Amino acid sequence: QKYSEEETKRLDQPHDDRVANPGPWLCIDCPEVKEYIVKLAVARMKAFSVDGLLLDFIGYKNYRGCECEVSKKLREQFRLQHKLQHGETLIKKFSLTQIEDCYQKIRKAILQVNPNAQLAGDTYPPFDCEPFYGFRLPAEFPAEIVSWYYKPHWDLEKVSSYCQKIKRLEGSVFKYQSGTACIGIDLKEGYKSPERVRAEISMAKKARLKAIMIDGPGDFRKDPEIAKVIAEELGGLKKERTLSP
Repeated sequence: QKYSEEETKRLDQPHDDRVANPGPWLCIDCPEVKEYIVKLAVARMKAFSVDGLLLDFIGYKNYRGCECEVSKKLREQFRLQHKLQHGETLIKKFSLTQIEDCYQKIRKAILQVNPNAQLAGDTYPPFDCEPFYGFRLPAEFPAEIVSWYYKPHWDLEKVSSYCQKIKRLEGSVFKYQSGTACIGIDLKEGYKSPERVRAEISMAKKARLKAIMIDGPGDFRKDPEIAKVIAEELGGLKKERTLSP
C-alpha cells in the first residue's frame, strides 16, 4: 500500500526533540498503519518459506510517543479510561500499550498462516520511558541492544550488566520468550576486533541468555576473523532459525 502525500503528512510522526532517522515515519498509533503492517507481515509469510518474522522500527521517532492528532486523541481517551494525569507516566503507559498491541496483532496474523511461526523483534528505536521493554513484547526473541555498533564502544561492564538485566526479565510476562541480546557489529566506522566480539558474546553466554542476535551495517561474514569467532562462540546451537526481516 502506498500513501498519498496528504496521508503521509497526516500519519507521519511529528517530533519535538530527539529524532531517530528523520523523514516520513508512519505512526503506529493509527489503526490503519497497524492494519498496513499486518498485511505486509502476512504477505511476507505467504511469499517465503520462513519460520517467522523479525520486526524492526516498531516504535517512535522521538523515542517516546507521537504528537499527531490521532495519537493525541487516543492518548486522551486512554488517560480518561485509566484515570491518569498528564505527564511521563501517561506517555509511557500509552506508548508501550501501542507497541505491544502492534506486536500482538502481527503475532496473531502470522500464526494463522503458520501455527508454528515465531516472532523476533529488535527493540529499536529506543524507548526513553522504559529502556528495557523487550520482555513486554509478545515475541519469542525480543532483542535488546547490549553492545552498540559505533565508537566509542560501550564499557564491557555495561555490556555485562545489560545482559544480566535481560536475563532477570526473561519470561516474566510471556513464558515462551527467550531473553535475547543484540550485539552490534559495524565493519567500517565502528569496527570491533575479533577479541572484542568474542568478549561480548561470552558475556551474553555467561548471563545464560537463550538467544543472541548479531546485527549491524555490512556483512560480518566478509571478515574471516570475526566470522570465525562468531562460528566458534555460537557453534553449540543445534538448529539455525530462518527469520525474514
